[in-house]
Amino acid sequence: RNGGVTVDRFAASDGNAAAVADMALGVGGEVYLASCLDGEARLVDAASGEHLTTYRGHVCQGATKLECALTRADAHAVVASEDGRVLVYDLVDASVKHIGGRKGDVC
Repeated sequence: RNGGVTVDRFAASDGNAAAVADMALGVGGEVYLASCLDGEARLVDAASGEHLTTYRGHVCQGATKLECALTRADAHAVVASEDGRVLVYDLVDASVKHIGGRKGDVC
């Protein structure tokens, strides 16, 4: 990288490339979660690079780095939202299991 600026990107559902804002590695190192600036978070197989699941529902308008995490048992994906909430998704079926925080602009 030698002082240059590099942006890592994922192929987005609309065919465009989405910049990666944050990444979290699963407990066993088999998967990672990537929070992208297109408003989607993606679960990826670390060995093959295969896209496993997409999480949608949190707010990201592409201007803020939103953090993400995987729970200790790799059962849930946790993604921050620009509206002040934190969403907890089921890792496999991508359904929203819990919404924390309070809704209201924080950015």
